[in-house]
Amino acid sequence: MRTMERFLLAIINLEKLYQLISFRKRIMKQRKIRILVLGDAQVGKTSWITSLVSDNQPDKIPPVIDPVVFSEMFLHTFQVQTVLIDTPSNILEKENEFKFREEVLAAQVILLLYDLSNYSTIESMEKNWMKQIEKENPNVPVIIIGNKRDMLDEIQSQDKIPDGNRIEKVIVPLIKKFKQVQMGFECSALLYQSISDVIYGAHRAVLFPLSPLYDIREKTITPKFEKALARIFRICDKDNDNKWNDEELRDLQFEVFSHDLSGNDIQGIKQLIREDEVINQDKNSSNLNEITFEGFKILQKKCVELIKMQICWAILRHFNYDDKLELDKKLFKDQLIVNQDYGQTVELSGKARLFLTRQCFERFGSALDRKSNADDLIGQVLYKKNITDIFFPYPFKDEKQGELENPFQYLLPIVTNKDFIIQEEWLNLWAYKTREDYLDVYKKLVYLGYQGSLEETFLITNTTNCFSQIQKMNQRYVFNVCLVCTDDCSDELFTILKKYKKSNEKDVITKITDFVTNIKFENGKKKVIIFTFARQNDLRDLFEQQEEQENKIMRKFDQIGILFKDQAQLLRLIEEANEIKYDKHHSKFYECPKFFIQLSNKGGEDQLNPNIKQFSKELCTLKSLDDFESLHKSIYNLIEKPIKGLHRDYIQIIQSQDNFFRKNIYHILVGGGILGALGIVLWVNKSSLKQILQQFKKGMGF
Repeated sequence: MRTMERFLLAIINLEKLYQLISFRKRIMKQRKIRILVLGDAQVGKTSWITSLVSDNQPDKIPPVIDPVVFSEMFLHTFQVQTVLIDTPSNILEKENEFKFREEVLAAQVILLLYDLSNYSTIESMEKNWMKQIEKENPNVPVIIIGNKRDMLDEIQSQDKIPDGNRIEKVIVPLIKKFKQVQMGFECSALLYQSISDVIYGAHRAVLFPLSPLYDIREKTITPKFEKALARIFRICDKDNDNKWNDEELRDLQFEVFSHDLSGNDIQGIKQLIREDEVINQDKNSSNLNEITFEGFKILQKKCVELIKMQICWAILRHFNYDDKLELDKKLFKDQLIVNQDYGQTVELSGKARLFLTRQCFERFGSALDRKSNADDLIGQVLYKKNITDIFFPYPFKDEKQGELENPFQYLLPIVTNKDFIIQEEWLNLWAYKTREDYLDVYKKLVYLGYQGSLEETFLITNTTNCFSQIQKMNQRYVFNVCLVCTDDCSDELFTILKKYKKSNEKDVITKITDFVTNIKFENGKKKVIIFTFARQNDLRDLFEQQEEQENKIMRKFDQIGILFKDQAQLLRLIEEANEIKYDKHHSKFYECPKFFIQLSNKGGEDQLNPNIKQFSKELCTLKSLDDFESLHKSIYNLIEKPIKGLHRDYIQIIQSQDNFFRKNIYHILVGGGILGALGIVLWVNKSSLKQILQQFKKGMGF
């Protein structure tokens, strides 16, 4: 009992603090709540609404009154404006079907009234009202109201009216059958009993909704709430040990409520967790002096069961969750300006890669106790289950494939043919997804607990200032290479793909296939190479802008390698590809640097046709694909030189023949910068400026 008293005292202190820091100004701002009042005839709907606007009930009450609006100053509870909508009892009839649907969809909370003195109105709630409400709007919360409490003594004196009319008996079967039913009240419009409590409860049902957090029928927290708590737990777990120490718990308390927890509060919370049955089952394998994720879930569940949902929502909204337990869409507003026509690409920043390494791979990885090959012993790896655990906070659902275990479920063959991935391959997956849709990657990272802005997460390479036309080449980490084959080399192309994947699959390549690997350069740095393998028939899908792909980032390659046997066939491929337009004016195939790989039994390089030479002079000839090392080295040599050219750290000027200003922009900017810096220094040191002027005058003989 003493433990429960401590916990309740901690909850009460949080509630006082919650009001003290003016939560409504920080989170709620101003809200307009629309309350719909429904029920059978003669249950007192209109009388109940009238009792809120008048101290005396009128002698004659109309069947239905106009909407009643209460300002926030009238209710003295939350910073909200309340609109009460009265309805006729025949609104369920067929001629009023559209009106009923319109009102139920517009309502934020529904008050369903029944007459405590009339059992038929109780039966009507389940048979008529709740079924129709659930059909039209299954997410709107419903509060059950037993009206005419003033007649309760008279009701109980009648033997034919059972005790089952009381709200505690009526609401239980409704809660079991309809998940929308959240709470119930007994009140009296005639005596003004509990009227304000009903309004207060309606406000709480909208501002601090219960259904996203808790399943009343199952008495458990919802899966979406659990996912949100998992993300919050990871963010607050600063040392990545999957448990909170006292300092981390205090940090959460201070960050959300601007107040510290006392030592007694912390001990009471830990004791409560220790006594919970779920934690007791696992107490021998965990440190009970620290709070695990299961313990954090227990605390939040207790808050809900004690009707303190506002504490849960204060934490959720602090970490940017909305009422549907989804992250605020403003977090994912695209603020990057990427122009692919200027060769710009988007890559993960060092901060993002560090998060993926430490907070994801190292935190959830498993030890591999077997050798991947005779010479190499791999340490930590990610199995499919580990990746699923990493993505637990992410509410993913594929519209075409339905529920997935994780968003990368079908992407693993792109980086490996094993049942696990190493750290390098884990980062390669994210590099690949960033090329496809960096905004979706950012969304995934934030759901996993990443704390950083969009600008901090990505690097835009080859950034261009539109005014000065200066192009700065940043150090690139990811490169895109396309390997295309002529019609007579499809089998050979797939042989190359299998060599890179180290796979013995016997299928032939039938569509565009991607594979991500790493290449180590002479300076010791590894770069990610995204290979795209395609046949001649796939060129149009690669380079042509389709109508349905208007808003999609098209594939852009740093180089295109063409595998061929016959030069005539190669020339036909090039001519066909150059006719494919990305838009009305540009051919991405024509603009991209190319290299050629010829399969020949002659043993020497053939002289390239002059019509082919104009596209590229880079050529290697292979007698066989059996020697993979020679093949890899040939491809490496062909792509290394152009890639090195992309590693320039200096400023490259884009010259224009008809613009003197652009031709000399570098000298103008450097000279202007020096003069500007000198002017600032002289302005800051005005005394030095006077001395310089005096010496200048003496020197000139003034």
